[in-house]
Amino acid sequence: MKKSEYRFGVEIECFYPYKFDNEVRSGLAKLNCDPTCDGSIRPPDNCTDIEIRTPILEEAEVVPFFIALEKLFKKYKVKANTSCGLHVHVSNNRFFKERNMKHINLTWLAIEDVLFTLQNKRRMYNEYCEQKMFDYIKQNGLRQFGKCKDDYNYNSSNLRLGDRDALNFNSMFEHGTIECRAHTGTTDVERILNWVYLLHKFYDYSLNNYNAKTIEQLFSIPCSSNKAGVVWKLLNLDKKRKAYFEKAVNSSIFEPLNRQREVSSTVQHLNSKIKWYKNRFKIVKKPDYYFSRRFSDGSAPVTMAEKRLLELEQEKTKIIRKMQPQYR
Repeated sequence: MKKSEYRFGVEIECFYPYKFDNEVRSGLAKLNCDPTCDGSIRPPDNCTDIEIRTPILEEAEVVPFFIALEKLFKKYKVKANTSCGLHVHVSNNRFFKERNMKHINLTWLAIEDVLFTLQNKRRMYNEYCEQKMFDYIKQNGLRQFGKCKDDYNYNSSNLRLGDRDALNFNSMFEHGTIECRAHTGTTDVERILNWVYLLHKFYDYSLNNYNAKTIEQLFSIPCSSNKAGVVWKLLNLDKKRKAYFEKAVNSSIFEPLNRQREVSSTVQHLNSKIKWYKNRFKIVKKPDYYFSRRFSDGSAPVTMAEKRLLELEQEKTKIIRKMQPQYR
């Protein structure tokens, strides 16, 4: 049997009753798990929180491992809530090639909205799971998709290296993996295994079957059940998993996800204006907050061009707020 080029590691944020602490830790040790603490978890009263880090798993080891872990979860009432997350690390030597990095990044941007419909609403704007699409639109709008050198440049804002991104490339430098932080916390082993399967298919497509035209078209389609169906077909899911994910889609998230696209053309237009003013009047490029700070400190802009630039930055900020969540 040919050895898989993928290896997996999963971080499960969860909690369990205090009274089972010794039993849980003993059981995890037998499975070679690395339990640690995570300050973001908010367990119920009389429960202790824990982040379970699985050992590095070959593809063939994933299912047997989680079947064993499921027994421990059920026996000692290990649970998760909305303060918890599920982080999946995947390694593959081919990830480190620049061309493959670009394909992974662009495929993720094209289907991220569909993947978030598999989560609850709070996960969509969780501070520990930041959408890459949201940041991409703020920087570029939608029209430049796939045409920027920065789409796969480690130093770019489009392939951000924030360690809280939904797809965390920073992990490549620390662990040699790409970390997906998009999934809400769960101790449902069936759900975990299906998510790992979906990510496996995502990477397979990005590395082996990537088609620039298809992904660009998919990127431009608003989030909907129809788009989800296109994604399942693109990733070549088996019949059982396809049915599972079709049922799991949360259609109530379509509207807030599509709100981002509605303002993207305005953001693109404002970015163009801001760039023109900076170039035309040779204004030194500084962070967006620079001009606002100057006003708050009581110092007026030196020139009318700076004043207009401030107005554009403020207008952009106001427009972008429309993409912010209407719930917490």
